[in-house]
Amino acid sequence: MGGRPLVVRRRGAAGRIGPDKVSVAGSSLLAGAHVVGLKMGPYTFRAERRVLTAEFRRGSGANDFGDPFAEYALYYGLGVDAVVTDCPDLTVIARRG
Repeated sequence: MGGRPLVVRRRGAAGRIGPDKVSVAGSSLLAGAHVVGLKMGPYTFRAERRVLTAEFRRGSGANDFGDPFAEYALYYGLGVDAVVTDCPDLTVIARRG
């Protein structure tokens, strides 16, 4: 196309990765990202049983409230830089400890 070089500008989320949260715990993904200078914000954190990692599910209904605070504690304890959530109010409470 006219011989012009493609120019990629890094803006916004450059320097960050956002993997599915289940791919982070128990893997070297987070440590590897930090080694190369990337920040990590896994997704998606919610309070409903159907979205929580299995160990944090409570109740039997898909929309039952589980233990999102324990899940946040796990990921913040692993060293994630941020989380992607549909429940920012719970995230703020969890982050404050």
